[in-house]
Amino acid sequence: MLAQTARTILTINTGSSSLKVAMYEMGTAEKRILSGEFERIGLHGGHFRLTNAHCATVVDPPSTHPCHGAALIAAVERLHGRRPHL
Repeated sequence: MLAQTARTILTINTGSSSLKVAMYEMGTAEKRILSGEFERIGLHGGHFRLTNAHCATVVDPPSTHPCHGAALIAAVERLHGRRPHL
């Protein structure tokens, strides 16, 4: 029998001035390990919130990004900072 290994999946959802990301570990069951949200992209007063699998906020700094592309790059960098082996 083959051993089952866990896979990691990144989901991305964008709105008019927001970007949400979530990282899931897919093994025998689905488990959300991190999720993040940029709010007010391209606007004053934006911020990024990153939460762990227990829904505890681990990062919540002010964060101003001019566009969704810049926010996505920042999100991937922050997720990688928390899970560098991925």
